[in-house]
Amino acid sequence: MATIELSTKMVNERIVIAYDPSSSNNSRKGGDVEAQPGGTLGWQCANEKQSFLVRFYRFDTGTDTWPFSQQPDKTVPGINPVRYLRVDSKKTKWMNVTSPVSLKYEVEVETGPAAEPLDPMIIIWPALVSTDRILFGVTCAVLGAVAGALLTALWT
Repeated sequence: MATIELSTKMVNERIVIAYDPSSSNNSRKGGDVEAQPGGTLGWQCANEKQSFLVRFYRFDTGTDTWPFSQQPDKTVPGINPVRYLRVDSKKTKWMNVTSPVSLKYEVEVETGPAAEPLDPMIIIWPALVSTDRILFGVTCAVLGAVAGALLTALWT
């Protein structure tokens, strides 16, 4: 379970930043995370005095989508309504992922210092992909052990 923490930072200008505070993996800095349908993602603020609106859209088509089983915090009506997640607390808000496809999300400042929005990605892996990865890893480990045992037997 990843947690995405939102804040703002002054670089050349003030920008929105997002990161997983529990991860030391550099590829997960900048707000990109991995998830699976049925999994959960946590959302929180680094600063209690800020509030962010997060809009989700499909990576492949660019159409707005809502990837969670919970209801959105704010909806802007239209042909394809824009639904927002409001992140406004240091307390983690857990959301259940239902989307089967990879998503992009855009984070805008709702309250607090104005900042350029952030546009990272949520990579959604089907459950079978993770199972296949584990099986592949176990298979490689077993084959490596067998090869090592055979080489040891030949050299002794």
